[in-house]
Amino acid sequence: MVSKNLPSTPAGRGPANILRYWRQCLRESMLRDPKLKDAITIEPEHIVQGYLPADVVNRIYALLEAGNKSSKFISFKPRRATSDAVSAAENPPRGPVPVLVTPFLLSAVNLRSRAKEGDVIPPVWLPAQMLPDGILKPDPEHLPFVPRILLDPPVSDRGDRWPVPIASFEDYDRIIRDMIVDREQDWQGRLAHANALFEAVSGIAADDWLPDGWQRETPLVVVWERDFSAAKLILPLCEEWLREEAVPATLVTVLASAMEARPIDSTADAGHLGHCGDRAINIKQRDAVRAVGVMQDGQLQAVNGPPGTGKTSLLKTLIADAVVTAALTGAEAPRIIVTSTNNQAVKNAARDLISPQGDGLPVERERWLPGMTHLAAFAASSEQAKEPAGFLLLEALRGRVFAKGFAEEAEPYFMERFKAWRAASSKAGAVSTEPDLAEAKTVLQAKLHDVAAAIRAKGVSIAQAERLNAEGEDLRDCLARLEMELDEAQARTIKAQEAAATAERDMAEVLRQHRTAIETLDHRAEKHPLWMRLLSFLPPIEARRSSLLRATAVTLQYLPPYAGPFDSFAKIYEAVDARFISDKDGLVARAAQLRGIAQTEQAQTEALGSALAAQRQDYSLLAEAGAAFDVWMEGHADPDAADIFDAARRRIDVEGRATAFDLTMRMREAEFLLRREEWDEVWAVIPPANKGFGR
Repeated sequence: MVSKNLPSTPAGRGPANILRYWRQCLRESMLRDPKLKDAITIEPEHIVQGYLPADVVNRIYALLEAGNKSSKFISFKPRRATSDAVSAAENPPRGPVPVLVTPFLLSAVNLRSRAKEGDVIPPVWLPAQMLPDGILKPDPEHLPFVPRILLDPPVSDRGDRWPVPIASFEDYDRIIRDMIVDREQDWQGRLAHANALFEAVSGIAADDWLPDGWQRETPLVVVWERDFSAAKLILPLCEEWLREEAVPATLVTVLASAMEARPIDSTADAGHLGHCGDRAINIKQRDAVRAVGVMQDGQLQAVNGPPGTGKTSLLKTLIADAVVTAALTGAEAPRIIVTSTNNQAVKNAARDLISPQGDGLPVERERWLPGMTHLAAFAASSEQAKEPAGFLLLEALRGRVFAKGFAEEAEPYFMERFKAWRAASSKAGAVSTEPDLAEAKTVLQAKLHDVAAAIRAKGVSIAQAERLNAEGEDLRDCLARLEMELDEAQARTIKAQEAAATAERDMAEVLRQHRTAIETLDHRAEKHPLWMRLLSFLPPIEARRSSLLRATAVTLQYLPPYAGPFDSFAKIYEAVDARFISDKDGLVARAAQLRGIAQTEQAQTEALGSALAAQRQDYSLLAEAGAAFDVWMEGHADPDAADIFDAARRRIDVEGRATAFDLTMRMREAEFLLRREEWDEVWAVIPPANKGFGR
């Protein structure tokens, strides 16, 4: 189990902290499912009291001194001894020994005969240090753990012979991270922690857990071999780097992939263009392809899964995509190395990277180089090279393709298949009657770009159809809502425009009334008696004329009744002007306000109109894509697909991306034959023994 999680913040994810996390993971990884090698059964009280009797201690040291060569399961029933203490005179000085103990063991039995069937499993392991006197002390660095075989998903073929898993590995990992542990606790405390761990994971106490078809056996102790995995090689490097406080620059670059989280849109198309084989990848594999697609130089991507879940198939797709992408960008063919600490993993990849054979295959799916079927060469050791069945050995490949006379054999072989492909493909492009290798490469490259464009277009079409399926009802509701909002906005705009126009008409009417009032007062002043007009400059004649004009203004409602008195015409005109100007200013402000409201409503109406038009166009495109998608997928069935859209993407894998990979490989074969002037240089460095074709 991992007792320290990866730092959650970028600041905590410095190279040194990540190395410490890796170191802890490596230590804990060596805990998983130890082999029951040279195991010894003991009595329950030995577990409870935390000690091993002298005979068991001596047996363990004897196994270590003998190199621990025995692999037979040892059933040892301790003899009664006068003392459980180990005599120093009988044994030379000894150091602590790492061991694993389990409170009890379960063994599989036949349900009818109750006979043991061989399989055994402990519910929980307790890492401990066995001291020379037999005392068991808790291992301070490693905590109790549940055997991996009891957790889902399985790491190997579990079959029907093992108990039903007690939890998922994800839940188990979460539980052990949340549990608070005192690493300095004594043996009784560690034993209690082991029982609490099992109950937290399984929901049942370890003493009560007994699956059908299994029976309880006595406790067991086994020497803990912690250096049997690749971790024993990597762990010392981590220790050295941390001790020296110097992380290699290359490793710092690699660690950068863990120092920053890479956002991945799980709903986006994986975007890959290459695929190898006739079997499409599934959704989980497509997620992994998507994750690899956002990687930067120097970053790593880990993919985990039990046997048979498609890791090798995923690897083939990633290789094919890298090959196709390089060809589309005009880059050199990528040099790809598949390596592993597990020879079988490399063999599986080398065996699977092969051109399909059989009748009815497209011409471009076959190799156009004579005698070649594999797409990868296996760099075997001298021992593995003795059994090359199913593989193309690297040395045999070099000896074949760089052999004298291969070009004379390969070029006509290639051109014959190119012509067959051109005849079978009506869209292969125009070529001359007798094309050469250079023209063949150009035609293949052009066809590759056409296929890539079609893949991208199909990807967009599928995404649109999927969006229509997921959002179609919402989009239609949105269209209806926008149409209603547009109608309401248009009504508000018309109303605001009419109100603004009314205010402007009222303002014009006030201006007209103002002019009429001035003209009327001027006319009435002219109607005064002649003597009053002649003597208007003498008081009180001017005051009498002003009184008459004021009375006229009040009568005509140009002035309010309480206005005045006025002692001159000028003051009357000022009062009348002030009254009309006040009305006019109010109407001007009102008209401006209403015009602004009208303009705002007009802008909102136009915006809603644009949004509605865009939404209609978007929905129309989606509807067209959906209709085209339905036509394309009509009658196409894929029982392995999660849904119709997954089936469509899987179809593109087989029909489009696989074709892109095939065309790329044929183009690279033509390119290889065109570079024959470089062969002499390569030939010169091949040992004479390899200048031939091996199997």
